Amino acid sequence: MSNRIESLQKEILEKKFKKRIHAGYDPLDVDEFFDKVISYLSELNNHANDIFKQYKDAQEEIQNLKQELAKKEEFIKVLNEEINDYKKNGYTSVRINSKLNSLKEMIEKSNNKKD
Repeated sequence: MSNRIESLQKEILEKKFKKRIHAGYDPLDVDEFFDKVISYLSELNNHANDIFKQYKDAQEEIQNLKQELAKKEEFIKVLNEEINDYKKNGYTSVRINSKLNSLKEMIEKSNNKKD
């Protein structure tokens, strides 16, 4: 998009009008107007570039969050397998809860280190 705007800005800057002897537009007024148009196009171009950068940053953040979610889902799967193993090996719910609390503490400590 910025190439189109830059091209238009260049075209406006380089545009030459034929001069007439009789009534016509004041060349200084025309130049002043086009200077305003070029300035506005430049602002639009900068704004578009900012938005595109924000979009790319957001896409990267989404990808990072998806990876983090996948890791946490895998961790939950491992924990559920451990719970099932504990149940198969005769662990009581008290022992399982104790182990879960200890695992929760490990997770909280891990999350706090990331912050």
